[in-house]
Amino acid sequence: MKTKNISIRMSEGEQEKRMLTLCSKLSRRGGTISEFFNHLRTSYLNNIPDSEELKRQAETAGIAWPEMKASAREKILKEVMAEFGIEYSDWGTFKFHIEHRLRGIEGLRILLSEGRITAAEAAEAEKILGNKNLGYDLSILPLNFLLPKEVLTKYIPAGNYEEFRQKDPYGLFIPTAKITAEVGGEAGGRNMYICSRKFKDVVLVNIHANCPIGCAGCYKGFYTREGRVIGEGSDTDGVTLATMGVQMYELVKWLNKNPDIKAIVISGGEPLMAPNNYLGMALEQLKNAKHLAVVRICTGAIFQGLQPRIDDGLFQLLKDFREETGKEIKFNTHIANHYQITPEALMAVKRLVNNGFTIHSQLPIQEGVSFFLDDPAKSLDFMRKLGSMQNALNIEPYKYILDMNPGSKFYVYLEPFLKVLSKLEDRPDKPAAGTGEYTGYSDLVMPRVVNILYPGGNIRLSQYLLFAMEKKVDREQEKVTYYIPSNITDKGAETIFKYAEPLVEGINDDPESLSKLKRKVYQQLQNAM
Repeated sequence: MKTKNISIRMSEGEQEKRMLTLCSKLSRRGGTISEFFNHLRTSYLNNIPDSEELKRQAETAGIAWPEMKASAREKILKEVMAEFGIEYSDWGTFKFHIEHRLRGIEGLRILLSEGRITAAEAAEAEKILGNKNLGYDLSILPLNFLLPKEVLTKYIPAGNYEEFRQKDPYGLFIPTAKITAEVGGEAGGRNMYICSRKFKDVVLVNIHANCPIGCAGCYKGFYTREGRVIGEGSDTDGVTLATMGVQMYELVKWLNKNPDIKAIVISGGEPLMAPNNYLGMALEQLKNAKHLAVVRICTGAIFQGLQPRIDDGLFQLLKDFREETGKEIKFNTHIANHYQITPEALMAVKRLVNNGFTIHSQLPIQEGVSFFLDDPAKSLDFMRKLGSMQNALNIEPYKYILDMNPGSKFYVYLEPFLKVLSKLEDRPDKPAAGTGEYTGYSDLVMPRVVNILYPGGNIRLSQYLLFAMEKKVDREQEKVTYYIPSNITDKGAETIFKYAEPLVEGINDDPESLSKLKRKVYQQLQNAM
C-alpha cells in the first residue's frame, strides 16, 4: 500500500505552485531563486547574535562562509520577500526549509533553468518523475540547492533508478530480521512491524517513511521516495506516526524480554520529522525499557539541510530524558561530503556537542558525491577533508558505507574503492623520500568502520581484502562475484561472504586482477626479506 507522506503545512502540489510562483516573479524582474536563497542565507548568518564567533569557528575548521554577493537586484529580492511574507530570520526555521523545497517536474525545470543540472540530467530524472507507478517524490531543500554540484547530485534520480533500486537491500524486513507483535483490534489480532534486528545488542526502529531530504540513492527509497508504509509486508502492517504509540509500547515490552539489547537506533524516513510531542511520547515509553542504555537517532537533519530541526523543544526533551533515566542519547548523522559541513550545521553541532551529545557521522560512498571513479586523487581528497573537518568539530567519523544499490548511478565498484581506501589507510609518519612532504594523516580522520551492508551481512572493508578475497567473472550473467573471508581462526575462515556487482568492462572485468596484484605484492615481500 502507498500513502501520502506526512505534510508540515503544504501538499506537494501546493509547494510546487508556491515555488513556481516565486520563481516566476523573480524571473520577470531579472532575479533567480539562487540569488534569492543566497540573499536570505547570508543576511541571516551575518545577523544572528553570535555571528562573528561562529564565523571564526567556521574559519578555523575550514568551513566555507557564504558570500553576500553585491547585486543591483537587492531591492527586487526584498520586494519579493515582502510579497511572500518572508523575513531573513525565516532561514533559521524548520518551516521555511520544508515549504521551499523544489519538488516534482517543475522543481526539475527550475534546476535546469538556473544551470544547476544539465539537460541530459533533467531528461533522465523526468523519466522517473513522470512514471506514475513509481510516484517518486523529488525533494531539494534550499540549502542543498545552493551547495556545490557534488552535493546536489545526491538528490537527482537517474533514468535507471527503477532498474537498480531494491526494495530491501540491507535485509531489514526479511523474516530473520523483522520483529513483529500481535496487536488487538475490532477485527482481531494482527501483526505489526516493531523493529529490525541484525545484531546481538542493538535493534533498528523505523518509525515512519517520510523524508523530505530527498536522497535519490536512499537504501529505503522504496518507502521514503515512493510513499509506501515502512515495514509493511504481506503478513505485517507497517508503521506511521499514527501507530507510533502502539509501536513504542510493544517495543518496550519486547525489549524487556530481551536483555541483550542495550541500544536502539530510531530511524525512518527522517525520524525528526516526527513532531516534538510524538518524540516526547516515544521517549516517555522508552523510560520503561529496563535494560536499554543508549538511544541513537539516525538523522540527516544536522548536515543535509534541516539544521533548524534541532530546536529548543527537541533539545529540552533529549536533555530531560537523559537526566531522568541515565540513558545516553547519540546521533548517527548522514552526510554527503565535506561541503555539507556548513555554518548552519556548525550551529547544530555546537549545541549538541557542547551539551554532551555524541555525534557519529555516516558517509555513503557514492559516485559523483563522495567518490570519483575517474579521479582517485579527488576521491581521497574528499575523504581526507571530511575527516579533518569532523575532527575539528568533535564529530566522530563513524562509518563509511558502500552504496547499497549495485549498478545504480551512485554505485562505487569494490576494487577501485579498495585502492583509494588503501591510500586513506596508509599513514606514514615521516616525510616522503624525494619531496620531503608529509603525506600521512592522523587516525582521527579515519572512520571507525568501512562496510558493505547487504542481506548477506556486514562486510568490513580494508585494503588488505585485495589480497585475501577471490573473484569470479560471469560474462553470461554479466556479474562479478567476490568471495570474502571473515572470522579468521586457526582452522581458517568461519564465514565466506559472497558479494556480487554488475560486470563493467575496464573496471572489474579482469578475472585475474586480484591474482596479478597478489603476485606483485608477494614478490615485493620476498625482495624485502
